[in-house]
Amino acid sequence: MRSTFVFLLLSVSLHLTFAQSGGRPLLSFLQGRLAGGDDEIASLVQFKAVMSSMLDQCYNMNALKQAMSDCNPTDGPDFRQILKDGSLSTEERAEIVNKIKNTMENMDYVCVYEKLGVIENGAMTVRGVESSLRLAVADPKLTEKVVDIGKECLKIVSGCSIGSLAEQARIQHSCIRAKMIPLCLRSHVEEKLGFDPEFDY
Repeated sequence: MRSTFVFLLLSVSLHLTFAQSGGRPLLSFLQGRLAGGDDEIASLVQFKAVMSSMLDQCYNMNALKQAMSDCNPTDGPDFRQILKDGSLSTEERAEIVNKIKNTMENMDYVCVYEKLGVIENGAMTVRGVESSLRLAVADPKLTEKVVDIGKECLKIVSGCSIGSLAEQARIQHSCIRAKMIPLCLRSHVEEKLGFDPEFDY
């Protein structure tokens, strides 16, 4: 009974969050495709809107986005803008998505973390991790939890036999991101429901 009640409340809260979001280029394109009755596109629009709205309330990733842009400059077209073209075929769209994916997979995280102050004198530091994460948190209630996540991830990375600084930085980034997203979602659910939902994300 409790699980059903939680699910209903969560569904309502997600719907409200979706209704309040907007201004996303890719979402605008996807919303234009809804007229055709594409249920998968509709689900994608709703999911991205909910996630973007929630994460924006938890975190401020402007510094990270700028560092990534500076470290991986592209002279070619803006593929995310091209995705708004409704005349693209499925194959063309898949090719563009793969190019975006490859760019992210080949990201120079050493450069990114140097710009964010995480890497000093050729090594990641606790001080750098903490200061960069404090700047990235928009919701004060999450600050200390996020800092603890960063320190925990750094401890894991430092305790493993990972020789390459590039690999250390990549794993550190993946570890933090994998924990920050569920933390944000859980915080929102608890706030909406008024109690710990006991969800296993």
